[in-house]
Amino acid sequence: KHGFGAPLEYWFRKELRDLAQQLLLGGANKYFNKKFIQKLFLAPHKNAHKLFSLLIFALWHEIYTNYDNITSTSP
Repeated sequence: KHGFGAPLEYWFRKELRDLAQQLLLGGANKYFNKKFIQKLFLAPHKNAHKLFSLLIFALWHEIYTNYDNITSTSP
């Protein structure tokens, strides 16, 4: 049996593009080579899985490093 693939290429051309670029190319990001990331965005059809992996890491990092801020503002 085969599952269905997520439409990563489409997402990185449409819905996820702005969020991914903000997180992966933003000024606070000190882990990634921005020129390399920009090249990945030029060909999302070839790099969708790489971009997705980087995006998941960036989201995890954002949540993990801001955990105290998130939990202290909860009711």
